Amino acid sequence: MKREDTEGSLIYDWATANGISPSLRVLLEEIIPRNNQFQNFEVDHEFPSIGRKVMVLNARQIYSKGIGAHTILLAIEDITEQKKAEAEVKKLNEDLKHRALQLEAAYKELETYSYSVSHDLRTPLLGINGLSRVLIEKYSNHLDAKGQQFLNTIHTVHRIRFN
Repeated sequence: MKREDTEGSLIYDWATANGISPSLRVLLEEIIPRNNQFQNFEVDHEFPSIGRKVMVLNARQIYSKGIGAHTILLAIEDITEQKKAEAEVKKLNEDLKHRALQLEAAYKELETYSYSVSHDLRTPLLGINGLSRVLIEKYSNHLDAKGQQFLNTIHTVHRIRFN
């Protein structure tokens, strides 16, 4: 929007021409008779010439010595990019929350699987340990040094892991 499009025109005419909410006119009309002000009135509007804009309006009554009357000081701030950034942050936070829930579910699944594998292997390994102990106690004299070393290794590894 160009400066010359708004300069010297009434805010009501500009707002009406651009299809901005009638509630803005009501707010502005309340300022002068009641000496009111409003802050942070948000307008989300699709302008024909500049596209969608989100603006924050603040207004208050002031006395203008130059014209000898009360007028309305209206400040309009374009927050379109800020709103887009906020929406992106919100989306990223939702995605992050969703991924954290997925990670937590995967961790629980892995924990369950790990417990299952551990439980399934415990019985056979206890059996191997018992049999290796019996072999060491009763048959070690029938084995050469290498065979005894193998059985001792099996027995030692089991004790370290499961005791």
